[in-house]
Amino acid sequence: MPTTSFLPLTTILAAAVLLSAAAPAKAADACDKHLKMTCNNCHTLEPVCAQIGNPPDALKEILGRMISNGAELSRADLNAMSTCLSQPSEAAKAACGK
Repeated sequence: MPTTSFLPLTTILAAAVLLSAAAPAKAADACDKHLKMTCNNCHTLEPVCAQIGNPPDALKEILGRMISNGAELSRADLNAMSTCLSQPSEAAKAACGK
């Protein structure tokens, strides 16, 4: 009996590990998408790329101003963008030519 209940637990743990490993990739994809689409709707990437490496709180403030100026970012997108710009993914670096 114990081995049959162990199998589902192992499956659940394996799925959790796979999903948590996919989360950074999903955030990087969201960042890349917004860099190329949302940010470019109003201006070039130059001012955005100049902010790479700043602390997340500073980036959230800047992104909040962009939202007040008409940028369409959800709260989840704002969080993903501030994280990805503070710790830029390879996709963000590539979009910025870095």
